[in-house]
Amino acid sequence: MNIYLGASGAINPLGNSVSSIFDAMKSGQTGIAKFPNAFDLGKDEFLGIIDEKLLPKGEGSKIYRMLNSSIQQTLEGLTDTSILKSPRTRLIVCSTKGDIDELEKGNPSGANLSRLGEHIQRKLQMKNEPLIVSSACISGLLGIINGARMIQQNLADHVLVVGADLVTKFTLSGFISFYATATGVSKPYDADRDGINLGEAAASTILSKDPSIFKKVEAEYLGGASANDANHISGPSRTGEGLFRSVKNALVDASLSAKSVDYISAHGTATSFNDEMESIAFDRHKMNEIPLNSFKGYFGHTLGAAGLLESLIGIESLRNNTLLKSYGFEKQGTSKNINVLSANKGGSFNTMLKTASGFGGSNAAGIFRKV
Repeated sequence: MNIYLGASGAINPLGNSVSSIFDAMKSGQTGIAKFPNAFDLGKDEFLGIIDEKLLPKGEGSKIYRMLNSSIQQTLEGLTDTSILKSPRTRLIVCSTKGDIDELEKGNPSGANLSRLGEHIQRKLQMKNEPLIVSSACISGLLGIINGARMIQQNLADHVLVVGADLVTKFTLSGFISFYATATGVSKPYDADRDGINLGEAAASTILSKDPSIFKKVEAEYLGGASANDANHISGPSRTGEGLFRSVKNALVDASLSAKSVDYISAHGTATSFNDEMESIAFDRHKMNEIPLNSFKGYFGHTLGAAGLLESLIGIESLRNNTLLKSYGFEKQGTSKNINVLSANKGGSFNTMLKTASGFGGSNAAGIFRKV
């Protein structure tokens, strides 16, 4: 069964559409800025925070206005928006912490992730209850994989996948406690990398077995898989086992060999252990020569939105025949040689492997083809 992807939307510090974000990245811009004494935590931080001017006006907190912006773009990409009201259309919402600031406002129920799904369901008058996917930093990519499986198992004809997360005092303080945040703009895979930048974003797309619902089909989903390395709550397997298995099973699901992949949009957090683990996993698959990048230096790690947002930007790269440099990368900093892009690369690229890894040993891989 062919599964198509289209009607994508996104907002992050670089823009309020997938194309505008891609164009900003192609021109070498970063949306990460210095925030002195960020959130009164006593430390300067480099973060990717969305300017309120980019957001639509209206009621609701920031994350809801981010979601509204992205979803409006998705509506504009459909030939007939009434399909969203069909009982054969499902909704998947991906986030790690949702509107977590509601806790400090004395409204703990407002921080429940289900609230995000309920908001979208009501806004679009969707018939089915939403599925909430919250599996650390693989949530967005796992949402795509789960949506595709719903279609493959005849549980749905169309699936709207949405992801969103904020930079908040709660999340930032956690990464600071790990000594995991960078002293500048992050440098994934670089020898001088020293940590992560957090970022915020919302993204949305629709998966469907019917390409006619899209004004423009953006890609075909070929296959995907997830695996847990069962190593440590905050540290990945030193052999890359979880990511290795995710990629292996995604390739099987897509009926492809590793050499069929033209491009890898990798996770690349710029932390010591994560980037090293990824290099080992790709080396085990003999994918050392495949062009690879991480987008974290452009807008930070957007947590539950990351896998979805980065998939959409990677697909935009395929459609524009341009692979983007891995921002901040200059010198190989992993034990296994991988082909990290230090400059934009033009050419003909058709198939992308997208990977994600996160806390709790979670790993995921998805494969997409340009249409």
